[in-house]
Amino acid sequence: ALAPAFARRFTPLGLACVIVLAATSVSQAQALIGSLPGLLGTAYGKLAIAKIALFGGLLLLACANRFRFAPRAETSGSARSLALSVALEAGLGLAIVAVAAALASRPPAIHEQPVWPFAVRPVPAFWDDAYLRDGLFRLLAPVATALALFVAALSLRKLRWPALLAGAIALAFVQIPPWRPYVVAAVPTSFQGSPTGYAARSIATGRELFQRDCARCHGADVRGRGPVAIAQSVWPPDLSAPLIAGRPGGELFWSIRHGVGPMPPAGQLDDAAIWSLVDFIRLRAGARIFSPSEMSWSGAARMPGFVARCVGGTIVVPGNGVPLTLRFGRDEPGAGVEVQVDGAGQRCAVEDPAPLAAALAEITASASAPALVLVDANGWLRRAFKAEGDGAPDKVASELAEIRRRPLEGAGLHH
Repeated sequence: ALAPAFARRFTPLGLACVIVLAATSVSQAQALIGSLPGLLGTAYGKLAIAKIALFGGLLLLACANRFRFAPRAETSGSARSLALSVALEAGLGLAIVAVAAALASRPPAIHEQPVWPFAVRPVPAFWDDAYLRDGLFRLLAPVATALALFVAALSLRKLRWPALLAGAIALAFVQIPPWRPYVVAAVPTSFQGSPTGYAARSIATGRELFQRDCARCHGADVRGRGPVAIAQSVWPPDLSAPLIAGRPGGELFWSIRHGVGPMPPAGQLDDAAIWSLVDFIRLRAGARIFSPSEMSWSGAARMPGFVARCVGGTIVVPGNGVPLTLRFGRDEPGAGVEVQVDGAGQRCAVEDPAPLAAALAEITASASAPALVLVDANGWLRRAFKAEGDGAPDKVASELAEIRRRPLEGAGLHH
């Protein structure tokens, strides 16, 4: 006879526990899963989905206990249904503990390469497109309004029927936009990123592979004008085009691995070699940021990865949270690269400087690396001075001030 009373009195404590669990789970998901591909395309994410499903089952049983089984037990005097529901709830809770243990024994999704399971993927940053944004607003605004009115109808008996009527009217204004503009074609590796970190050494390896295996069709300058290009049924694409720079690295990897059009699959290359090719192609696609004739800066390019060691053992890499200044010595090609950490007064030497010098020469479309390079806190190459005399101290100071004030977002070491 006391079971219904116990169930009612347990509701506040159970609700508080559920809110804490949900809040901490959202925080953990952001830190350990990070994105939709991580949730849908990794073993860790699939276990998290199972945990979410079990948690949803717990919530449904909790609602059934509170609004159906406990009131029925009060009126009928029998708590059998309530007892069975609580037992099932306890079983789901133990299952959640088991899934949590399995999650704790696996690497987080942010450290795995996701395998996208669908043939399409969402258009990146579609909210920035006015047409797509308007279509979503016409769909979601009436739906959100109707849901709010239906909740009010359940909560307020006096306004139940007016709220239900108003919710039905709101649903009548729903406009479902065509779904195709919101997605683009995808491959299983669409959301995978280069495990090399876009390193200068990987770019140098990719350049060697490209000249050996790809230049015959795509040309030494990657613009699709190789010596055998004219014999192809489809003219090879210009790999230095901005559209290539905007393609996900994982899709470039898939095209090289499996072939596209007349281009055969790269069956003889391992994954590491293909990622090196992707790094080189991404660098060449960013080389048009410079005007070859004027060497004038017209944008920003992602800085190739490197490691610099400072006195005292400090290690510096691009995108470490502070702007960097790189000076290239002219006595020996690719030697004597010095990195200065902004605001710390540290001068550091770059390990393996030759590949970095070669990569920067590719970006700036010149025969040698620029004399001075400025990199912002997020790893973007923001300014390059061709000759030492171009980088007057007052001009460098002005550029550094602008870089500190407006670092660019989203350089991302994995894409």
